[in-house]
Amino acid sequence: MDDVARYMRIGRVKAYELARDPSFPTIRVGRLIRVERDAFLSWCEQLNQSNKHHAS
Repeated sequence: MDDVARYMRIGRVKAYELARDPSFPTIRVGRLIRVERDAFLSWCEQLNQSNKHHAS
């Protein structure tokens, strides 16, 4: 989640809050939270497209 936080320029707490969102692509193994790179980048692109659509 540290990489996600750095990429998005948010704090670790916010990154973990984001990980609790059902739309965010996480892989959970017990208490461990992992984010697959390609799934994360796809999620970011979808969010970006959604924001562009709402801004129009």
